[in-house]
Amino acid sequence: MNLKKVAVSLSVLSISGAYADLGDKLEREWKESTGISKLYGGFSNTTTNIGLSHERRKGSLGVDALVFTSGDNGEEGAGQKDAQLLVGSSLIHHLRDQSNADVYLGTGLAIMHHKDVGSSEDDKTTFGPLFRLGSSYYLNNDWSVGMEYLTALNWSNDDTASENTYGFLTLGYTY
Repeated sequence: MNLKKVAVSLSVLSISGAYADLGDKLEREWKESTGISKLYGGFSNTTTNIGLSHERRKGSLGVDALVFTSGDNGEEGAGQKDAQLLVGSSLIHHLRDQSNADVYLGTGLAIMHHKDVGSSEDDKTTFGPLFRLGSSYYLNNDWSVGMEYLTALNWSNDDTASENTYGFLTLGYTY
């Protein structure tokens, strides 16, 4: 009986030690990485698009989370665009990051909520891949301005557009 208690105690201690080492490693990785927060603004189909993203980057690779919202353009028929909320995450690869220029590609997944789809008052939620291409110009060590093109594909609902594209101007803060 005591042998079982000792074995369980040793197992718990070794597992907690492994998790402590993992926590220390993640903390070191976090401190060695760079954070980049961006504010997005743009227009598509006569409506305003705004968004936020945050990227953690180490070397030429980064992972980010992003949120965008787009308004309804108020038109009926073929030019109608529903209001949208996009939440996504992507893996970013910085292709050129020399001096003040940064050019990057990204791919990931997005979930989009569409409000008042078509001529109905229905709300739809879609899911699919996300593709990004952008560039930033660093004004100093902290602040950057840039442009980004984003495409979110719809793989889950035939009632909404199969592709949503956005063009943005960005304002970034690096820390």
